[in-house]
Order: sequence, then C-alpha cells, then structure tokens
Amino acid sequence: MISVITASYNRAYIIHELYHSLQRQTSFNFEWIVIDDGSKDETFSKVKEWSHEETNFPIYVFKQENGGKHRAVNHGVSVANGGWCFIVDSDDMLSEDAIETISKWTTSVENIPQIAAVSGQKGGVSDHKPIGGFPTLKENQNYIDAKNTKRRKLNLLGDKAEVYRTQILRTYPFKTFDGENFMSESTVWDEIAYQGYYVRWYPKVIYYCDYLSDGLTRSGDAKEKNNFQGFTYLTQQRIKCHGLLEGMIARGYYYNVSKSMGKNINEISSNLGSCKFLVVLGSLVWKLKNRIYKR
Repeated sequence: MISVITASYNRAYIIHELYHSLQRQTSFNFEWIVIDDGSKDETFSKVKEWSHEETNFPIYVFKQENGGKHRAVNHGVSVANGGWCFIVDSDDMLSEDAIETISKWTTSVENIPQIAAVSGQKGGVSDHKPIGGFPTLKENQNYIDAKNTKRRKLNLLGDKAEVYRTQILRTYPFKTFDGENFMSESTVWDEIAYQGYYVRWYPKVIYYCDYLSDGLTRSGDAKEKNNFQGFTYLTQQRIKCHGLLEGMIARGYYYNVSKSMGKNINEISSNLGSCKFLVVLGSLVWKLKNRIYKR
C-alpha cells in the first residue's frame, strides 16, 4: 500500500483539488495522511470532515504546532501504514493513474533492496508538460537507476515525484533545529544516496504542480537566512555527498549568504569544516557559474 503524505499550512482554499484528484484514482491502494502544520484556517476541520465521509481510501488527519514541512513529513512517516511513502503537497494534484502506476513500479522493485525509491515526473498544472530534464533512454529502456547525487550529471533536473520505502525514511528522517521551520528535502535524499541507495526514475508524468506565491519555492534566500543552522547542515551535506564541483558551488552560495548576514570568513570556514582557501575558491566558482548562466 502507498501512504500519500501531505503537509499543509493554511491551504483550506485549495487542498480540495488534491482531494478530488485522489477520489479520481484508478486504483485505491493507498491511504491519505494529512499533517496540519498549525494552520490558522479551516484546513484541519475540512480534512476531518472528509475523513468521516464514505471514500474508497482511508483518510487520517493530525494537527501539530507549526514547525515546518520537514517536521510534518517526519510525523506522517511515523504513522504511515503503507510500505511506501509519497509526499504530495497540498496545492498539487495527481494524475488519475498515479497510484496504479506507482503500485506497479514498487512491486517491480520490492525484492531489490538497494532501490530506495521509484519516481515519476512532475508536470505543470495547466499543460501537464514535464518539469525539468530527463536523460534520453535507449530503445526498449523504460527507466534509469541512479543515485540522487548523480542527477545533474544525468540531466535529471527539476522536481520529481519520488516515492520512498517507508522504512528508509524512518531510518533517515529530516534533521530538525530548534526555532527553525525549514529543511531542504535534498538533505535526506542525498544522505540516502550517500548510504548507497538508488532511485528508479521513470519519464512518466504522474504529478501536477504549480508554484504558488505563498509556497517555499519562491522565498529566495530568506529561508536560508531564517533557518541558518539548517542551511549550514544542507551545505555540509552537499560537500559530503556530491562531487568536487558541486561542493565548491555549495561553499560559494553559503559564503555569499553568510557574508550578507555579516559573518566573517573565520565563522564561515568553521561552520563548514572547510579551510578558508576552499571557501574563497568556492565563492569564485559560484560567481563564475552565475555569470555563465546569465548569458
């Protein structure tokens, strides 16, 4: 069974669209777990009402103090009954055959323990066109097995629709820091890859999304500044889990954000556990990358 986990904060105005897409599924081999992350609107009462309706799938809703999506996902994973967890945002929707497709994919890798997840593509809400890149597959090849840390090399760019084994997510939960409400999902995906696990990536679009003005994606570097311990941990993860170039770029971005916060090179170097030379070199690599992409 698939556990669809949705973290929601003040999304009573739109979460019904996800609910309706779940009602339209061609397979009901799933449960829906909603974690209300301290909403001030009617999110909890609305989902609670749905949970009492006659549906083809069970609905569970839990309320927690506002602590961020990563804490809500940890909560959802801890109560999941399914063997696989699919994190679906409250402002997004699934294709009608998403669960049916995922069930086939997970069945095919059930006895391949090194495959930690299966993944389809995300597409735009309006045009359903794939978001980001995907490598060209050979004839008769339907998927590619690769670690999350190899995505840039393989052109697996952009948000994807990953479905992870529940036990893997329980083993590698999101790290939390007191007073901070954001942690990048890549910290977990990269750690899982670092531990030797692969994802089986498929080119099929199963998830439709939009990037709303009240979402995390459009917050610029404010989330890094407001969640600096988490940002430090993210950068440490990128240095540890990725290759030399990615590590340099990560150092450079961290240096840029830290300098804008008034931190000096000694603090920056100490936070990352990197020598000053590598930090300064990283800042030059990061600036060069930005200049190239602006052309």
